[in-house]
Amino acid sequence: MDKHHKDMISALKLAPGDEVLVPDYLFETLTKDLANARIIPYSAAAQLKSPVPDRAIVHKGLMPRLPRQSLQALVIHGDIVHANEVFVVFARHGGGTKPSVLDVARRRHSQPVLDYVKRDIRVRPSSVEKRAADRRAVVVSAFGVGNVGDDAVSFGAREVLYRNGFDQVELVGPNPDYSVIDGADLVVVGGGGLLYDSSFSNVSNYTAPIRYAYERGIPSAVLGVGAQGIRTTLGAAAYKDALSLARLVTVREHSDAKTLTETVGLKNVHTTGDLALLLADGPRPVPVRRDPNLAVLSLSHSLESWLAKRDSTIDAYLDETIDSLGKGYTTVVGVVHSVDDEAIYERLRQRREIHVVKAAEFDVSAIMDLYASAGLAVSSRFHGLLFSVMGRTPLVQVCGPTSKSGRALAERFPSLTRAAILLDHANRNLRIGDAIEFVQPVGEAERSAAIAGARDNVEQFAAAFDRKPAVAVEAIAIDPPPAARAPEPAATAVAEEPSKNQEIVLPDHVVVTTADAIQLAVPVGGAEAELQEIEARRWRNSTLACAAKVLKPGDKVVDLDPGFLYFASAFGSLVSKAGSVSVAYEKSKGEPILKQYRALNGKGGGAAIKLCDTADAKQLSKACDDASLVRLRLSGQPARDRADCIRAIRSRSPHVIVEAADLPAVRNAIESFLGSEIAREGRRIFTFGESDLVERPIYEIAQLDETTLLLQLEEARHG
Repeated sequence: MDKHHKDMISALKLAPGDEVLVPDYLFETLTKDLANARIIPYSAAAQLKSPVPDRAIVHKGLMPRLPRQSLQALVIHGDIVHANEVFVVFARHGGGTKPSVLDVARRRHSQPVLDYVKRDIRVRPSSVEKRAADRRAVVVSAFGVGNVGDDAVSFGAREVLYRNGFDQVELVGPNPDYSVIDGADLVVVGGGGLLYDSSFSNVSNYTAPIRYAYERGIPSAVLGVGAQGIRTTLGAAAYKDALSLARLVTVREHSDAKTLTETVGLKNVHTTGDLALLLADGPRPVPVRRDPNLAVLSLSHSLESWLAKRDSTIDAYLDETIDSLGKGYTTVVGVVHSVDDEAIYERLRQRREIHVVKAAEFDVSAIMDLYASAGLAVSSRFHGLLFSVMGRTPLVQVCGPTSKSGRALAERFPSLTRAAILLDHANRNLRIGDAIEFVQPVGEAERSAAIAGARDNVEQFAAAFDRKPAVAVEAIAIDPPPAARAPEPAATAVAEEPSKNQEIVLPDHVVVTTADAIQLAVPVGGAEAELQEIEARRWRNSTLACAAKVLKPGDKVVDLDPGFLYFASAFGSLVSKAGSVSVAYEKSKGEPILKQYRALNGKGGGAAIKLCDTADAKQLSKACDDASLVRLRLSGQPARDRADCIRAIRSRSPHVIVEAADLPAVRNAIESFLGSEIAREGRRIFTFGESDLVERPIYEIAQLDETTLLLQLEEARHG
């Protein structure tokens, strides 16, 4: 602290329990240094026990942030005990005592405070000085501080006002000269994730302008904001006091509305959408051309704490990601969304041949076009998600499940969750390469609904301020919605395979029937031994019992581990001829499976069996997506098991059966392969092991809440 701060603190002379009103930026520091006092920041001045506190620190440069009534009360009922070039310190005047006599220095240094209080603030420009149609609004946001997302939502707020007839809209940052508000017709706070109280300087940034406008008879609105953590009583009170003065409050997600209504105590909070999406709700002069070989990368430095848990670094993760992207994309462009990320991308540029774009050096529309032109976006930035949605760009989003990106995926864009990598406290798989297989553009209905939500800010504003909004021009699509694809043919067997339901007898394989009437194809020479081994595997019966509960005629099943096609005909009988059973096999090593297939196909009254080549990842993923049940038996080969687990859990199949040789193997699979995928999908995962605990599912996934899942071990023993 400089001399002015030190002199001011020494002049406080506090008694235990004294209340001290302080500038917001000093709240955290003085709370720690003056532990015996009750420190109240300017933004929470309404929480003072008395209108005049025991001590008050007035920062002459921050007087617009202090409620005018509080400052007036200090001047009338307080004594000036210290004054310097920066601060004036007031003490509550004691009853029955005379006010202290100001010396020349204190009088001179305190005069700006007295002049400020004396000023007439209700004088507005007359109709002669200002045309009625020339309406001016001021938008207070995080505009211009080096984050392209904050700039985008600020432009969205401006668009709301333009559509409601304002002629001038001035975008200012979070710490403007408050004289810009004088004479304005409206003050808007937003949009973006502005509401949090981990720093009271931030609380003051977005509450003081509302209060300042209210004192001057200027209406205000809060548009498209997000709550990123309001966790203190003082913070909640400060936001309630200020936001209650606004004529309209809109938020971008339902979770934000819940925070403001339940934690803060506001009423009439409207859920609309992120204001940046309004930038996709207007005409585009030239449609953007898509480059399928271009990938946009906007991973943030904020991943560092998560990567540290994996004994990794952001540099290593970026290198690993670029290696994965290099397999399918010829050009990778790194986008620096915020000045906070500049250092990691500068290091990346020095290590790798990659073009890096600093978003702050371009207009927001240029960054939107960059995303819209890409064949893939990989992002951990919230507005990387939104720019991809606006441009219909396939996306891998890395985020926490309860972060603003995670909430947006859950509430707005569930079609993007398959390729999302959600971070929580479990042992997470963070590899981008594993997710690329599952990327897709946002669902068109989700995109349209999100833009309509953002557009609702225009309508809500018009209703709150009795205005007639301008109708937006029909938007030209940045990239036309993907045409409806013709249904892909079902996974089929290789060319030499027989037509469905054609009975074939092979000399080296024979169809045998187990004690529970399941048909299997086994080699002729070892039929008896194979049958005994199969009969001994009681876990097979548990699998079928589980499958019988969830399958119905017409369903599709995928078996990722065919073995001797133990389950092919059994699954086929459960889904009948109306369904199908697809079996994965390695075409290059698949002659034994192919022979079993030929022997079994056409036997019994079940569905025909189809073969899927495991080398064709897209074919296999498509089959899993269409299935009602996917079965997986762990092979013990980590790379293969990992790939199969990820494919099964990320598929759209509502049920997955996982088998392993023993319970430790099952647990290891859950921890190593399935952790993030289970948390994302919230599936019921039926897991089996070759032990006495095999007559019913050993593990069942129970969902505790929207982000927490429990793996529960069955206590009953069966055998």
